[in-house]
Amino acid sequence: MKRFKKLDHCEYKIFKDRVKVSKKSVMDKYKNGEILVYVEKEELIEVCAIFCCDFGDVEKIKKEIKSVELPELETETEGEAGYGSGPSAQYCFLCVAPRRVASRHSSDITTLLAHLNNYYTYDYYISTQEDENTAELFLVAGYSVGMFCSGSNEQRKLRKTFGVKPVDRKELFENNVSWIREWIKENTYYDFYEAISSRVIGQENLKIVLTNIYMYIKSIADGKKISRNNFILAAPSGCGKTETYRAIKEYFKEYIPSLPISLIDTNRITSEGFFGKNTNFIVKDLKSSYPNGIGIVFLDEFDKKLIPCHSSHGDNVNGQIQGQLLLAIEGVELDGIDTNNTMFIGLGSFNVVREMKAQRRKVTKFGFGQDSGCSDYDHYSRITREDMIELGASYELIGRFTSVIDYDRLSYEAIDRIIDLRLKEISDEFEVPVSVSDEMRRLIHENANTEFGNRMIRSLIVDGVVPAKAEMFMNGIEAKEIVVTGKGQYQIRSARTV
Repeated sequence: MKRFKKLDHCEYKIFKDRVKVSKKSVMDKYKNGEILVYVEKEELIEVCAIFCCDFGDVEKIKKEIKSVELPELETETEGEAGYGSGPSAQYCFLCVAPRRVASRHSSDITTLLAHLNNYYTYDYYISTQEDENTAELFLVAGYSVGMFCSGSNEQRKLRKTFGVKPVDRKELFENNVSWIREWIKENTYYDFYEAISSRVIGQENLKIVLTNIYMYIKSIADGKKISRNNFILAAPSGCGKTETYRAIKEYFKEYIPSLPISLIDTNRITSEGFFGKNTNFIVKDLKSSYPNGIGIVFLDEFDKKLIPCHSSHGDNVNGQIQGQLLLAIEGVELDGIDTNNTMFIGLGSFNVVREMKAQRRKVTKFGFGQDSGCSDYDHYSRITREDMIELGASYELIGRFTSVIDYDRLSYEAIDRIIDLRLKEISDEFEVPVSVSDEMRRLIHENANTEFGNRMIRSLIVDGVVPAKAEMFMNGIEAKEIVVTGKGQYQIRSARTV
């Protein structure tokens, strides 16, 4: 057998004579995340090449694989190409990977296979979490096979082809919980905090958010009564609310890939009987991994559902939706999922509450009939349960959340750290070092705690980088650095015309 040849992002070997493998034994023979290049022959697949990679950069891996010259297909194979092939004869690509690899790199492998097979009629499934149609989990001997198509006929063909049988859901649950136990054993709360706080910068109450989540996961690992301290994160726009979700989602995608972390836009939920998404929508990501409802659901725009909204018949539609959410959060079987074990986190800016407070202060200060503008508006004023009740929330719904957590305005030091982080990200994105002048840094500081939050930090920098990059493209300029000096202003340093 030939040794693997190394490329920059993967390694491969090609067989002069195809290796014939029984379809039933593919998953036993190849277990390490290999991408097989093959043609189908009745009960066999004939492998002509194997590629191994870490799936980290899909585009570069795809180019490397396509750069390797594969043996030409014999004309007799025409029309015999396997699942996922195009209409004409060609090699097919199949990834066989351990569940841990498959779940961790689900989207990467799916995208790579789709590109390589150049066939988009069906979706490709690697992970056990992608879709409710894959709830049977196509696992054999602990391995997950790629290229499972979403169409029911294709699923039946693939089950028959590879001898795939459904896995017992109780066994699945135990396997998934074992991953959680492993994470708890290897990671302290402080390890978790350090990882997330490197992205959610300058928020003191982040430690409270992460304590609730860590204790929830630890209770699952310990096999105790599940500690699900549901809470509401009342964070103004742009101060790290959504970034908290993203950081937690991406962290667990790497360390506990079987743990569902989902963000649900509550604006898409409508009252039962009305057109739109019903409450079952909020557990859609939990269905294929933990049938008993383990998972974390972030309810985005939660504050918008607290404001009364009346139909043409005078019904408070949002009031009805609050009742539906109450049942889900309190714990009920929802679309086959037991939400007693699900952790819910409400996310909202609650800017309407702050505006109401500012209006009251203004009216009190100047009297009825005077100018009632909101100059006293405090973008970071605290939000209480009483504020939510006054807004239109029911006592019962708010009572199902154990705490309300606020995020604060960013300190000078935190803003500096975020500026430096964004500069690094933007430099990587635009493929040229980017910095800001002292005057521009002061301007960013002045805008970082406005209603736009730290989103403004990136916007102000990019507003100067984009025209600089355009000038570089137009004039064939190679630059060592772009310095953003003001709003939409820049300098291209050490530049020369190519």
